[in-house]
Amino acid sequence: MENRDYQLKPLPTLTATQSWCCENGCGETTPRVEQFEYSRLEDKRGRLIESKTAPVWRSTCCGADLFVYDEASSTSTPWEN
Repeated sequence: MENRDYQLKPLPTLTATQSWCCENGCGETTPRVEQFEYSRLEDKRGRLIESKTAPVWRSTCCGADLFVYDEASSTSTPWEN
C-alpha cells in the first residue's frame, strides 16, 4: 500500500562542474527513485497487513543517500529528500 500524499522532491539541474555522488563513497552516480517504507503493520504470524511507503531519491550504485559535488568550488552539498 503506497502513501499517495508524499510528493517526490524534483532534482535540481546541475551545472557542467557539478555531479551526483553516492554518500557511501562509490563515486559519481545517477539518482533513482526507491520506495522507503516508513510504516509496517504485521499480524502475530508476521503476515503483512499494511505497508506505507514514500518515494525517495537514492544512488543507482548501492541505494545510498546522494550529494552534489561541485568541482569548481570543491564543495559537497547533501541532497535532502
